[in-house]
Amino acid sequence: MQLTREGRFAEPVTFTISCNYPQFITQWTLVVAQDEHWLVKVFTGTGPPPTTLTWHGELDTGTLEPSLYLYRLFVWDQKQHEDFTPLQSVEVRNGGAVTP
Repeated sequence: MQLTREGRFAEPVTFTISCNYPQFITQWTLVVAQDEHWLVKVFTGTGPPPTTLTWHGELDTGTLEPSLYLYRLFVWDQKQHEDFTPLQSVEVRNGGAVTP
């Protein structure tokens, strides 16, 4: 996968999302971070999350660069109980993204 001149993926990364009991989810957030503290992209929504989410490499701040990016999905119910997925990663190399 090649990066465009704008620093985005020529071919997007697709996150596949599966939830237990989606009918109870009232809001969700998928965070992408370059390390455990620097968020680079945040996707949010209400209701259950979509079954797939596409990322073209656009960032909320900065420019996409070769690095290991971490991501995690958080979900909340109507009583604001939180649940989240294990931390996962996507590696961006010169030339594109590689999901392990």
